Amino acid sequence: MTHAAAPATAIGLGPTGIVRRTVLVTGSTTETVPESMPGTQSCPYLVRLTAEGERLLRRARPRFRTFAEAVEARLGNERVGGLRDDLAELREAIEAQLNSG
Repeated sequence: MTHAAAPATAIGLGPTGIVRRTVLVTGSTTETVPESMPGTQSCPYLVRLTAEGERLLRRARPRFRTFAEAVEARLGNERVGGLRDDLAELREAIEAQLNSG
């Protein structure tokens, strides 16, 4: 099973507490499973990919990688690096704020 943060990690982003949801075909690409460590998540279950979802992800990765590399080439490695640093700083600030109260 692929970790939920794998797509973000693959393009150089870290996992985050804020997750963007995409509508998937119910029952064919995802399934709900009980949380293995109660109290560590905001809900008592996790959503993971089914075998079909894993197959589709394997198919999509090369296309996404090509797209991401084209964007990086367009913006330049230095600018993309700066944006990644800025995103990391933003993520840390959001997490600090969430943990502060």
